[in-house]
Amino acid sequence: MMVLRKFGAGLFRGRAVRCVVLLGMLGFGSACQVATSRLIKPERRVVAAVYQTMMDDAAAQGLEIRRVTSRAADGVHLACLVVTRRAGSQPPPAEVRDFLGALPAELRGAAPGSRGTVMLLHGFKNRKEQWLPMARELAWAGFTCVLADSRAHGESDGTYATFGYKEARDTRVIWQEVKKSVGLPNAELSLVGYSMGGAVALEALDVLPEVKRVVTLATFDRLDRVMWDQAAPRFHWLTRPALSAVCLSAQVRTGMNPKEIRPCDCAARHTAPLLIIHGAEDRFVHPQASEVLEKSAKGPCRRILVPGKNHWSLFYDKNPRLHAGMAGFLAGGIRD
Repeated sequence: MMVLRKFGAGLFRGRAVRCVVLLGMLGFGSACQVATSRLIKPERRVVAAVYQTMMDDAAAQGLEIRRVTSRAADGVHLACLVVTRRAGSQPPPAEVRDFLGALPAELRGAAPGSRGTVMLLHGFKNRKEQWLPMARELAWAGFTCVLADSRAHGESDGTYATFGYKEARDTRVIWQEVKKSVGLPNAELSLVGYSMGGAVALEALDVLPEVKRVVTLATFDRLDRVMWDQAAPRFHWLTRPALSAVCLSAQVRTGMNPKEIRPCDCAARHTAPLLIIHGAEDRFVHPQASEVLEKSAKGPCRRILVPGKNHWSLFYDKNPRLHAGMAGFLAGGIRD
């Protein structure tokens, strides 16, 4: 009788252990699936009132805004805005006077669109309209600005973001449609990208060899490094297997392997001049990423570390001198 009792107790404990292990595995798998969805399926944001007002009031700001839609090879429709300064002698709006005052004298007074085209690429969960304040400045400096919604963002179709795996090829489709639909007095192209958009800009060099210059703001060097930094506080000692599971799940769902999203390798393959801007207080994408990008760059490169700025304030805070420096770079390459 005693033997049967011990056997029953052992059997119960064995089942309990197996149940605990199974529940743990299910919980781990569920957590990884949630993490994958957060990585590849961005929440779409509506246009903020301040940006809608800018579009509604474009003429009063001396701007002309046109909508252009293109279609990617896989059928995804891609939306963008083309922003230029209106022809005529209208005085600049108050919002751009500090920026224009910070420009070198030789860069002032350029005719609309005469300095070339700049494609502005937003970050994860952002949308094209968030570039409007900078596009207004660049338009008044003589650039044509193309503000593109990445797939799965804004007004573009698509379900998943792939951090450049598909978006890089989308930039070529957008550029070809803009050239066909809009008269460009100067068809020279440069790319400016924030966070994920900077990675897209660097990866686009593989399919857009005509790009003359690239500016990145708060951009990572490797996607898996950012994923590790975000996952470690949550998964602790399970971080490595969790990242492997998330990468596999992301690849199955999108075709993109996060471990292969390496903008630093793209910088090492191309000679287009590169301006890297990063916030010194960025804790989302560590400033070390900008050092890696700088060291990887094959062509002329300059890195600017902005004191007191984090991942978001670098983009959203008004900074006329920094933006004037960007315009100078876009107009003529590396400048001291």
